[in-house]
Amino acid sequence: MTELRSRKMAMISGAERETAAKVAYASARSEWRKHVEPEPP
Repeated sequence: MTELRSRKMAMISGAERETAAKVAYASARSEWRKHVEPEPP
């Protein structure tokens, strides 16, 4: 089961991995900013 999962991950291209990383980073960053700098009412 784990072997199949790691094989699927290996099939992800570099571009797809980069895109996924950018999306995850942007999402985490916007979430972090909500807590650090609350929007004015």
